[in-house]
Amino acid sequence: MIAGSDYVFRVRAKSTIDYSDWSLPVTIPAASVPEPIASVTTAPDVPGLDMKNIIVSWEKPFDGGLPITRYTIKFRHIDAESFSEETSQCLGSESDIKNNLKCTVQIGILTTDPYSLSWGSEIIAKVSASNRIGESIYTEGGGAFIVSRPDRPIFVSNMPDVTDAT
Repeated sequence: MIAGSDYVFRVRAKSTIDYSDWSLPVTIPAASVPEPIASVTTAPDVPGLDMKNIIVSWEKPFDGGLPITRYTIKFRHIDAESFSEETSQCLGSESDIKNNLKCTVQIGILTTDPYSLSWGSEIIAKVSASNRIGESIYTEGGGAFIVSRPDRPIFVSNMPDVTDAT
């Protein structure tokens, strides 16, 4: 058998008297669902405190003998249990995301409903791969935290004995 090819089968029964009629044909692909993704990581688009976006990346899994039709990318909520798919910026059926094995999401998306991540939260994503047979199990990963440059102080009088660097 050749991986990714479709095979057509028909069967019939034999009794002591004769053969039955052939069954209707059944098409079965020589393939399986994709294997789980080996690793998933989240990282800021720029290092340091000025991050505006988060990049989720993953390794291409074995496709099960058929082309991967989409990746499903979900982000963990602040409750640390539930996940939601982010389709406005990270739609895993788009060719750019499928080919590059990564997507970029604005931090502002992850700090609002349904994610509601706050300062210091780790950004956890989980990714699965699908082909026409079905969907792999999810692989979860992280590595990035929501950080930002602190706001400048307001209503602070200049007190040279406290703020003077000398």
